[in-house]
Amino acid sequence: MKTSTNERKIFKQFLYNEELSFSEIFHKTKISSNLLAYFLKKLIKEELLKKRNNGNYKLTLQGEKLIPFHTDQKSPNPLVVILLGIKKNNEVLLVKREKRPYKDLWSLVSGRMLLGESIEEATKRIFEKKLLSTCEFKKISSVVHERFIEGESKHSFVFFFVEVIPIKKTIEHEGLKWFNISKIPKSKTIASDYFLIKNKLNSKIDVVEEILNKKGKKITLKK
Repeated sequence: MKTSTNERKIFKQFLYNEELSFSEIFHKTKISSNLLAYFLKKLIKEELLKKRNNGNYKLTLQGEKLIPFHTDQKSPNPLVVILLGIKKNNEVLLVKREKRPYKDLWSLVSGRMLLGESIEEATKRIFEKKLLSTCEFKKISSVVHERFIEGESKHSFVFFFVEVIPIKKTIEHEGLKWFNISKIPKSKTIASDYFLIKNKLNSKIDVVEEILNKKGKKITLKK
């Protein structure tokens, strides 16, 4: 969501209030009434706000989804990524990266986790999208927080490293190759991926996945 300072200022008020009147938003933000009316209409058009029958403003479901990502910090949040340990017998499937900063290095097949997905659902979607095939989700092998530093932190990730078994063995091509685990080229593989394959692929950890369900003002936990 690319927004102006005034839009962010308005949105921020709904982090602390379920709904607000025009007057309340005006007093909290100190935005002139004409500009406030303009930005409220803009947020409604973007389907982030809605105006209720009582005249008050409230976040839409789409707006509610953005609450965890709203921050005054200029630094972006870490990305949540699934790393696929695709294993068949004593081989693992690696892909050659095309984008910086890991261009031309071998790596685990991976993809971002999407809002609303469980770890297993994300794993199967990424496998199908990237490899046009299906897999059996076996286990979570590790959870990793990784920072990429070049003078200062440039990227930050939270990885769920999972083991999967392909339903049928994926066919190799120039940028996709099966490697015997004992013969993975260390100097030509992303260092962290090499470490995980060598040290964590056979591990298993328990990760609690929770769902908090809100109905009215009541919030209940579903595991």
